[in-house]
Amino acid sequence: MKKNNVEGFAFIGRTFLEYCEMFNLTDDELSSYSFLDCPAGACSFTAEVHKRNIQATAVDCEYGLALSKFLEKCEIEIESWIF
Repeated sequence: MKKNNVEGFAFIGRTFLEYCEMFNLTDDELSSYSFLDCPAGACSFTAEVHKRNIQATAVDCEYGLALSKFLEKCEIEIESWIF
């Protein structure tokens, strides 16, 4: 597998389960705390915990872009990755 050389911005979206595994979050911890996801990028963590009535806020400097520019950056990033 070829590694992708990232220069500057890297748009990576992790799933809720990846966050839980990465930070070893238990159900008790999820229900006992509020969360700040920063930089959140395209991650689904905040959306998923909101479905569980858990307080979380996702922030990312890229969220200030116009939607069309944000989508353009996403498309460029997706096209640059070699799987």
